[in-house]
Amino acid sequence: MCPKGVSVLILTGNLKEEAEIMKPAASPAVWAIALTLGSALVLLVACGGGSSAPMPAPVPPAPAQQAGYTLRTYGPIPVVLANTSVISGIAGLFPWEFIDQGTGGSASTNGDGSITVVGAASAPNAQLASARSGSAAGSFEGIAFGGGAYFEAVLKFDGWQGQSSNPNDLSGGWPAFWSMAVEHLAQTGADQVPGQAAGYEDFIEMDFMEYNIENIQANDYVYSGSMIDWNGVFGQTCSNSYCAIENSYTSKIRQLPETVDFSVYHSYGALWVPATADTDGYLQWYFDGAPVGQQVSWPELTDSSVVPPPPFGIADQQHLVVILGTGTQYPMTISSVSVWQKSRADNLIR
Repeated sequence: MCPKGVSVLILTGNLKEEAEIMKPAASPAVWAIALTLGSALVLLVACGGGSSAPMPAPVPPAPAQQAGYTLRTYGPIPVVLANTSVISGIAGLFPWEFIDQGTGGSASTNGDGSITVVGAASAPNAQLASARSGSAAGSFEGIAFGGGAYFEAVLKFDGWQGQSSNPNDLSGGWPAFWSMAVEHLAQTGADQVPGQAAGYEDFIEMDFMEYNIENIQANDYVYSGSMIDWNGVFGQTCSNSYCAIENSYTSKIRQLPETVDFSVYHSYGALWVPATADTDGYLQWYFDGAPVGQQVSWPELTDSSVVPPPPFGIADQQHLVVILGTGTQYPMTISSVSVWQKSRADNLIR
């Protein structure tokens, strides 16, 4: 876009302007910083070097390549959005705004383009998401991902040291990189189980990283990864909530070496491969590009009316909202968020 200089792209609800600011050639590096100014999104892309050759395509992480997910459909630059905007190179994140699912806290953009998130005492969890509820009932805006994907976030968080001995370690919320079906979050009605009473739902949650088991494990150097198949009528089929089918506790544990420092950037990834008639689907977790913890698998779901549902198969029929958040005692900084897929064909973009 800019063989020698800085490209400034300003995006608001109805305005798109682009200008070139030329500068002397520097190194052959390319960098980008995204900022939010009021309701405007500003993307700065700088190019150095004297060649006008096109930029090479980004190289997918090894786990994504293994599954044939070579197209980055989201990210990597995280940007807090005021208005819907699906832009190549951007991971657009809305402050949490789903019906009846309120949170608080704050998110701020730093000078290097990263985003810092922290909870507030009045509403501990602060969360950002790739989608939010729309103005009409049952609608949403943003993006939700379907058909399989490799999800990856590069982030760091403070406050983790010594929490293994703190019985109140989760009282103010905790760091999390996770996802849930937009069919449920936006109350679209598409998670209704056929043939069941109105409100009998079946929807998936995938937790890519939750720093929430260090006290149980008596170990600071551990996080959890979960698959949760939520189902039933809220507060009726199972008391107080939905019924939950989860992977076993031992399969949730992601044990890391005691040399790991969560206060510096690490990549947290998860590979979702849908089931077929011949092969099981699965979710595998990754830390800094290496597999960590047990894989969770499931057969193809051929009858979505069965209750209780066969575990996890509903994931392959739904669309995931990417979510990042934390609590009051674990400030989190997000450097990048990416989703890699075979294509955009199965995503919902509004």
